[in-house]
Parts: sequence; C-alpha cells; structure tokens
Amino acid sequence: MPSVMRHVLLGILGGPLLLACRPHREPATRSELLSPYLHELIASRADEFDSGGHFRSPSPHAPIAAILFANILKNGTPVGDSAVAYLLFVHNTGNSADDLVCEVAARGGRIVPLIESYASALPPTGLEPLPKGIMSAGVLVPDALAMIGRGEHCDGE
Repeated sequence: MPSVMRHVLLGILGGPLLLACRPHREPATRSELLSPYLHELIASRADEFDSGGHFRSPSPHAPIAAILFANILKNGTPVGDSAVAYLLFVHNTGNSADDLVCEVAARGGRIVPLIESYASALPPTGLEPLPKGIMSAGVLVPDALAMIGRGEHCDGE
C-alpha cells in the first residue's frame, strides 16, 4: 500500500483497527492471541462505564474489541482452543456470549479438558491483575458443557 494512503487510513480508522483487520501470522501462545483483545476490552469498559458501573457512552474501542473477539473465535488451532476456553471466564454479554457458547459447542469434546482445567485455576495472560468487571465466574461454562454433552450445535453450524 502506498505510504500516503497508509497514513490517510491510519488517520481515519486509527492504527488499532487496521492492526485488528490486517492478516498476520498465527499467534504462538494463548496470551499472544488474547492480549490484543483483552487490551481493547479493558479500554472499552473503562470508556463506557464510570467507577460506579453506570454506562456513560459507547467506546471507540468496542468495535476493535469485537473484531479481535471474532478473530479469536475463528482460530481453530490448539492455541485458539485455549483462548476460547479462557474467554468462558471473561465477562461476555449479549451476542458475544451466544457466539462464544456456540463456538465452544462446535469445538466439542476436545475443549472440555481445557475448560475443566481453567475452572480450577485460570492460566496467566500477562495482563494480571485484570480490572474489576472483566472476569466472570464462568457463568457460561454450564451451558457450553451441556451443549457439548448433548452433541448440540447452534444454527448455521
């Protein structure tokens, strides 16, 4: 891409969005795959909510986090399995929670040992301690494991 066009796109879209969308090498570790998403999620939540947990306004980090989240779900490698299992313990709501449970169910039995291991002790990401409100108690785990146990998949899979 010509240098001038690259600088214009960086100015319009912002560097993180371009980095989130561009093709790159496969991450070698779970932390390498999760870190960009967790950084954007943390920034998004800091923008969107005040210290009392009340919503202020949408964050410009939210669309970037959504792209990175989708990229994690698309990663079918063992590193992707590990990252997807980890995300069951990150606070997800709405469509992202549904998408995550569906992806876990699609991966089936191969992801169960990771989920069970992470339920006992989450592996470090290198970003600890994560801010309050980022981690969950694994509320999606029972639904995901039940779907795997029944051999269910979501529509379109």
